Amino acid sequence: MKIVGIVPAAGSGKRMGGRIKKQFLSLNGLPILVRSILALTKCSLINELVVVSGPDELDYVADLVKEYNLEKVKTVVAGGKERQDSVLAGLFQVKDADYILIHDAVRPFVQTDLIEKVIEAAFQYGAAVLGVPVIDTIKQADIQEGVVESTLDRSKLWAIQTPQVFAFELLQKAYQNAQALGLMGTDDAFLVEQIGGKIKIVPGDYDNIKITTKRDLLLGKLILKERSGDCE
Repeated sequence: MKIVGIVPAAGSGKRMGGRIKKQFLSLNGLPILVRSILALTKCSLINELVVVSGPDELDYVADLVKEYNLEKVKTVVAGGKERQDSVLAGLFQVKDADYILIHDAVRPFVQTDLIEKVIEAAFQYGAAVLGVPVIDTIKQADIQEGVVESTLDRSKLWAIQTPQVFAFELLQKAYQNAQALGLMGTDDAFLVEQIGGKIKIVPGDYDNIKITTKRDLLLGKLILKERSGDCE
């Protein structure tokens, strides 16, 4: 069974601010992107990785791959304007695979056991994602007025994370459908849902955060400190 991972890393990092894009920021001495790739390389079930970067960062990302000896990264390719465009660019590089794993470039804290669990669930269901139960109360509101329309049933709500894993042919069909209909989703599972795919949620970890703001970066440093055992 061949599993290829795609790491979309072409984001602009606008929410973080600053000159350096969030995926390239240093987190305790290592770029966040490198930490995310290293987390994937620890999983023996993943055969190879495709990293999708911004067109202007191709050489920089290739240099990071060499510097940190990221041997599972076989291809670095330019992405598009949106995340979905970047994943599609990564898919075009995959010629032979049974399953595709997609992982955010700025989720460096995913644990190996969870990667294995979501892959195994995909083997069984065809599609699987990591997720955690929503803690806060979620209300649906009118966009213009900001007035509450309804309160959603929290017991049925999950905050979805990555990795997300799909049978290769299923994901290809989902992207073909999205292109034909002009669909844009915030994650790949949404596109699979649109063609009737059933997706298994595997309980994840609240530490598997996506680093998109300066507050997330501070939290990431605390997570590393806790994992190192240097936390009172």
